Amino acid sequence: MTVALTSSAPAVASIPATAVFAAGQIWATIPVTRVDVAADTPVDFTATAYGPSHTVPFVVEPLRVKSVIQTSGRTTISPCGSETLAVYLNGCAPAGGTRRRHDRRRPHDRRNPRSQARLRLHVASPCLPGREAST
Repeated sequence: MTVALTSSAPAVASIPATAVFAAGQIWATIPVTRVDVAADTPVDFTATAYGPSHTVPFVVEPLRVKSVIQTSGRTTISPCGSETLAVYLNGCAPAGGTRRRHDRRRPHDRRNPRSQARLRLHVASPCLPGREAST
Protein backbone atom coordinates (compact mmCIF):
# COMPACT_ATOMS: atom_id res chain seq x y z
CA MET A 1 0.00 0.00 0.00
CA THR A 2 1.29 3.47 -0.87
CA VAL A 3 0.41 6.54 1.21
CA ALA A 4 0.80 10.03 -0.29
CA LEU A 5 2.64 12.53 1.95
CA THR A 6 2.73 16.33 1.71
CA SER A 7 4.25 19.23 3.63
CA SER A 8 2.56 22.63 3.74
CA ALA A 9 6.01 24.28 3.64
CA PRO A 10 8.45 22.00 1.79
CA ALA A 11 11.08 24.77 1.63
CA VAL A 12 11.17 24.71 5.45
CA ALA A 13 10.44 21.04 6.26
CA SER A 14 10.28 18.43 3.52
CA ILE A 15 9.18 14.80 3.60
CA PRO A 16 9.18 12.07 0.92
CA ALA A 17 6.23 12.16 -1.51
CA THR A 18 5.14 8.66 -0.53
CA ALA A 19 5.49 5.99 2.11
CA VAL A 20 5.17 2.33 1.08
CA PHE A 21 3.68 -0.14 3.56
CA ALA A 22 4.43 -3.85 3.26
CA ALA A 23 1.74 -6.45 3.96
CA GLY A 24 0.97 -6.50 7.70
CA GLN A 25 2.80 -3.25 8.41
CA ILE A 26 0.75 -0.71 10.42
CA TRP A 27 3.16 2.22 10.82
CA ALA A 28 6.26 3.70 9.17
CA THR A 29 8.98 6.13 10.17
CA ILE A 30 9.04 9.16 7.84
CA PRO A 31 12.22 11.28 7.76
CA VAL A 32 11.75 15.04 7.94
CA THR A 33 14.44 17.32 6.49
CA ARG A 34 14.38 20.84 7.85
CA VAL A 35 16.30 24.05 7.25
CA ASP A 36 17.35 26.69 9.76
CA VAL A 37 14.67 29.30 10.36
CA ALA A 38 14.78 32.73 12.01
CA ALA A 39 11.42 32.39 13.80
CA ASP A 40 8.93 29.70 14.77
CA THR A 41 7.44 28.44 11.48
CA PRO A 42 4.26 26.33 11.40
CA VAL A 43 4.23 23.33 9.05
CA ASP A 44 1.44 20.80 8.47
CA PHE A 45 2.23 17.26 7.32
CA THR A 46 -0.58 15.34 5.60
CA ALA A 47 -0.91 11.65 4.78
CA THR A 48 -3.55 10.47 2.28
CA ALA A 49 -4.60 6.94 1.28
CA TYR A 50 -7.82 5.69 -0.33
CA GLY A 51 -9.48 9.11 0.07
CA PRO A 52 -9.20 10.07 3.77
CA SER A 53 -6.42 12.46 4.81
CA HIS A 54 -4.94 13.10 8.22
CA THR A 55 -2.89 16.18 9.05
CA VAL A 56 -0.58 16.82 11.97
CA PRO A 57 0.70 20.34 12.79
CA PHE A 58 4.32 21.00 13.75
CA VAL A 59 6.37 24.11 14.50
CA VAL A 60 9.92 24.33 13.13
CA GLU A 61 11.90 26.24 15.75
CA PRO A 62 15.05 28.30 15.30
CA LEU A 63 18.12 27.35 17.33
CA ARG A 64 17.83 29.06 20.72
CA VAL A 65 18.93 28.77 24.32
CA LYS A 66 16.65 26.36 26.16
CA SER A 67 18.02 26.79 29.69
CA VAL A 68 20.99 27.85 31.79
CA ILE A 69 21.83 26.19 35.10
CA GLN A 70 24.50 26.60 37.75
CA THR A 71 26.21 23.25 38.08
CA SER A 72 26.90 23.69 41.82
CA GLY A 73 23.39 24.85 42.72
CA ARG A 74 24.78 27.98 44.43
CA THR A 75 23.16 31.34 43.75
CA THR A 76 26.08 33.61 44.67
CA ILE A 77 29.70 34.01 43.61
CA SER A 78 32.01 35.27 46.35
CA PRO A 79 34.88 37.70 45.70
CA CYS A 80 37.55 35.81 43.78
CA GLY A 81 35.14 32.89 43.52
CA SER A 82 34.06 31.03 40.44
CA GLU A 83 31.10 29.08 39.08
CA THR A 84 30.45 26.84 36.10
CA LEU A 85 27.26 27.28 34.09
CA ALA A 86 25.71 24.80 31.68
CA VAL A 87 23.89 26.35 28.70
CA TYR A 88 21.46 24.02 26.88
CA LEU A 89 20.21 24.61 23.35
CA ASN A 90 16.90 23.32 21.96
CA GLY A 91 18.83 21.31 19.35
CA CYS A 92 22.30 20.51 18.08
CA ALA A 93 24.54 23.35 16.98
CA PRO A 94 24.84 23.60 13.17
CA ALA A 95 27.96 22.74 11.18
CA GLY A 96 30.68 25.20 12.13
CA GLY A 97 29.15 25.71 15.60
CA THR A 98 27.21 28.62 16.97
CA ARG A 99 28.28 31.57 19.10
CA ARG A 100 26.54 32.72 22.25
CA ARG A 101 27.68 35.74 24.26
CA HIS A 102 28.13 34.71 27.88
CA ASP A 103 28.90 38.03 29.57
CA ARG A 104 27.25 41.27 28.50
CA ARG A 105 30.15 43.32 29.86
CA ARG A 106 32.74 41.36 27.87
CA PRO A 107 32.53 41.19 24.07
CA HIS A 108 34.16 37.77 23.66
CA ASP A 109 32.10 34.77 22.63
CA ARG A 110 32.15 31.04 23.32
CA ARG A 111 31.74 28.64 20.39
CA ASN A 112 29.35 25.74 20.77
CA PRO A 113 30.85 22.90 18.70
CA ARG A 114 28.90 21.28 15.87
CA SER A 115 26.43 18.58 16.95
CA GLN A 116 26.50 19.63 20.59
CA ALA A 117 23.44 20.87 22.46
CA ARG A 118 25.22 21.80 25.69
CA LEU A 119 27.96 24.34 26.40
CA ARG A 120 29.74 24.75 29.73
CA LEU A 121 30.91 28.22 30.72
CA HIS A 122 33.22 29.05 33.61
CA VAL A 123 32.45 32.37 35.29
CA ALA A 124 35.04 33.84 37.63
CA SER A 125 34.90 36.99 39.74
CA PRO A 126 37.95 39.17 39.20
CA CYS A 127 40.19 39.43 42.28
CA LEU A 128 40.59 43.06 43.25
CA PRO A 129 43.89 44.26 44.78
CA GLY A 130 43.86 43.52 48.50
CA ARG A 131 41.14 40.84 48.14
CA GLU A 132 42.80 37.47 47.91
CA ALA A 133 40.86 34.26 47.57
CA SER A 134 40.30 32.58 50.91
CA THR A 135 41.15 28.92 51.36
